[in-house]
Amino acid sequence: MVKDHFVSKYALPDYTVSVGSSGGGIQQYIYAQNHPGLLDAIVPQYAYTDQVSQITNGADCCLIERWIDFQLIANPASHWADWEQRTLLEGLNARNNFPNPLVDSGAMPWLSSGNSECGNNWNSLTPLVINPTYGTATGVTPDIQASNHWTFYQDSVNIYGMNEDGYANRSWDNIGVQYGLKALVDGNITPEEFLDLNWNVGSWKQEADFIQEVCPYLPEVCDAVDFSQNSFPDIWPNQIDPWSMRNMNLTTDTTPSPTGTPAPRAAADSGAIESSIEHGIVNRGNIQIPVIDLRHYLEEALDMHNTHQSFAARQRLINFDGDASNQLIWFADLGVNK
Repeated sequence: MVKDHFVSKYALPDYTVSVGSSGGGIQQYIYAQNHPGLLDAIVPQYAYTDQVSQITNGADCCLIERWIDFQLIANPASHWADWEQRTLLEGLNARNNFPNPLVDSGAMPWLSSGNSECGNNWNSLTPLVINPTYGTATGVTPDIQASNHWTFYQDSVNIYGMNEDGYANRSWDNIGVQYGLKALVDGNITPEEFLDLNWNVGSWKQEADFIQEVCPYLPEVCDAVDFSQNSFPDIWPNQIDPWSMRNMNLTTDTTPSPTGTPAPRAAADSGAIESSIEHGIVNRGNIQIPVIDLRHYLEEALDMHNTHQSFAARQRLINFDGDASNQLIWFADLGVNK
């Protein structure tokens, strides 16, 4: 629409080059794939391959973080007290002695000071993406909140389709996922931990069963919490629930056994997966124009715009036709043009 307006008002430009960050970076990759000729070159900054793929980071982060935190509730001296150990399961950066409002306030006394990319970024976005009841934003009234389904999938319901409960189908799935498999093979977690993680990690409920978030997602709930009463489970998770665990499928049979019942996993709608690919919201790597993928190096900041994303975008190009020579990846130090 912007280009059409420019052409209508002035003339057909010699070149059209786009610049945009984060979601604006996603748009460039998707537009370059879906609309050949619209753009002559793109400069995605802090980009991801596409939005569909990133839901996995957020949805899995909460599940894994909950499991790790519960290990520490049971045994504060566990090796999981070292925040950097979380990278073994999450594949994302984590740091000891990094600011963490819930830990630093004393609300999570079983945790040492530190944070992870999951906790610092992805967990906070998960309800926004998958919880249809959340919908908190400036100007959103309770009536507006109650009358809409606030999920990424609902935003694209014309692509994903709708289920019999009136909610958009979803493409997130963790059937058969072996969480922590690489950490197990590398000898960084024990077989017992691997089994316990996959027994208890769980999944997300169906949208019709979701309930509203509490602290830290709703400030008014946080304001009413007495943080001095912070022993588990007195105010957890009905008043404070950073994992959104009240919307998870979990099990009360928490000890793995041959006759027990593990936490259930969740299956995607196969039609929704196929439709997301067919309608172009998945980046398949069919991009034939020059690309400069630009970002600051943000690993130490535990920022969700991590370095992996540039190389994931490159791999999509390679997977499509074996060639990524049209893409350059540029990194800058965080102190440059800060």
